Amino acid sequence: MELATQAVNAKTRDAYYWRLFATAASFFLFGLGGLCLRLLVFPLLSCLPGGAARPPPPPPPPHSPGVWVLISRIARGGGRAHRGG
Repeated sequence: MELATQAVNAKTRDAYYWRLFATAASFFLFGLGGLCLRLLVFPLLSCLPGGAARPPPPPPPPHSPGVWVLISRIARGGGRAHRGG
């Protein structure tokens, strides 16, 4: 009976060096991109006009007080089991 796995031979060893080179090149290019951002892009962006942005206003509460009144009336009437919180 033949197994479904590949036989280990010298040909599969060739791909090891290619993958090692491709991984090293990827890390090198990633680092080079980070340096380009740090040395070129961010300083240019800091030269653009405009001040610091104002923080956004806080979001509204998820439920209005009227919704809470409605839920408590339904819960008191036995229509819904409500846990406050």
